[in-house]
Amino acid sequence: VAASWGVKATARSGADGRWEVMLKTPAGGYDPQRITIAGDGRVELNDILIGEVWFAAGQSNMEMGVQGFHNCPIARSNEVIARADARRGKIRYVKIPKTASYTPEERVAGRWNEFSTETAPLCTAVGYFFAEMLSRALDVPVGVIDSSWGGSRIECWTPREELETYPDIDLSEKAIAELPDYMRPMAMYNAMVYPLTRYTVRGFLWYQGESNIGRHTEYAARMADMVAGWRAQWG
Repeated sequence: VAASWGVKATARSGADGRWEVMLKTPAGGYDPQRITIAGDGRVELNDILIGEVWFAAGQSNMEMGVQGFHNCPIARSNEVIARADARRGKIRYVKIPKTASYTPEERVAGRWNEFSTETAPLCTAVGYFFAEMLSRALDVPVGVIDSSWGGSRIECWTPREELETYPDIDLSEKAIAELPDYMRPMAMYNAMVYPLTRYTVRGFLWYQGESNIGRHTEYAARMADMVAGWRAQWG
């Protein structure tokens, strides 16, 4: 594995085909970089920016794009969208599709988008305004991974190990299947969080809580459990 900024590393895959290398990255900057992976074949990853990546998750408050929702406008959205091409090359985002799984998944779909007038309307508004502020303050590119699902409860985003300590949660496959897809405990963690835990992120943005109304007295403890589970996975 060789990077355009002058570092390289080698690895031998295990019997299952898995391998891993660590590459030291340079200071953040806007010059596109390249990584070449050569083995039996050759793969080139191009247009890589060095900066910060933040993981944004939650319910519809996080999912809402810069264009807003019906009857839920975003202040200055038309101006932000019209001027978005000026942020091209500085802010990127990837929208993780709504996916659920009873067991942890290794992969999930999604691709990076340049923030531009064309893509801005559907970019998470919370993620964008955070990334814009951070990019200006640090003068480095900022990427946002948007992993959100409207109406979801915190238990949907929590690892099994934490949920097993909750007496009110039935983790049997039958019980979970009987719930609406946006209310299934651990299903979003397994499909929309766990596959991304090998991706280096600077931190998390979390915007959720309304769907846990009625059980609000236990929310603070459950949020702490979820965060602890995420931190353990990301190290």
